Formats: sequence, structure tokens, C-alpha cells
Amino acid sequence: MVRRKRVLVVDDDSNIRENIAELLAVAGYEVLVAADTTDALQKLASGGFDLLLTDLRMPGPSGLELIEKARRNDPQLQAILMTAYGNAYTEVETVRRGGIGYLSKPFEADEVTALVQRILSLREA
Repeated sequence: MVRRKRVLVVDDDSNIRENIAELLAVAGYEVLVAADTTDALQKLASGGFDLLLTDLRMPGPSGLELIEKARRNDPQLQAILMTAYGNAYTEVETVRRGGIGYLSKPFEADEVTALVQRILSLREA
């Protein structure tokens, strides 16, 4: 039996977090959610995640800090940063800290699923 890809969605906005989680679950992924970096790091510690999809601005440590810490603990983990406050600096920092994808809010549902699918297929290659 093929294991479903496991994704952690992190956003302090519960509507965005739950909508993305539902979208990815319908697409066939196993999805867990977290409201902040602390909760996310606790969930990531259990291991077995293929992808981290995180917001940039949240209470406490930022999504960039989360990506950096998560990838330090699991270098195979892929990460996508989402933000409504993006610029060239944020995109460069995302890559510098280990992120592989970037989504500017607002985004369409098909943008999310296409990027997740593309990144997870790269991991298999």
C-alpha cells in the first residue's frame, strides 16, 4: 500500500488554515494543521511529514524561522511559504532558509494544489 503524503499546514488564520487543509485532503493528502510555530514544531517532531506549508506572519516566531528550524531537524522536509506581504527579499529568504516554494496571498485553490503536487513529485525524483 502506498503511503499518502503527509502535509502540515500552519497559519494563525483559522479560515485559511482549515480551507487549505480541506483542499489538500480532498486532493488525497494526509493533512495536519497548526496555528503557530510552537504547535507546528511539536507536530513536526513526530516525524513523517513530507511538506510544510506555512504562513509568514504569525504570533511568535515567523514562518521563515519555522522553515529554518524544521529543515534543520529534517533536511528532507520540503517547505512552502505563504504570505500577503511578499517581496523579492522574502522570496530570497525563503530559499536561503530552506524553502522550495512560495505562494502570494490571495491565491487560487488550483495554485496551491499544483504547487504542492509539483514539489512533492520532485521529492520522489
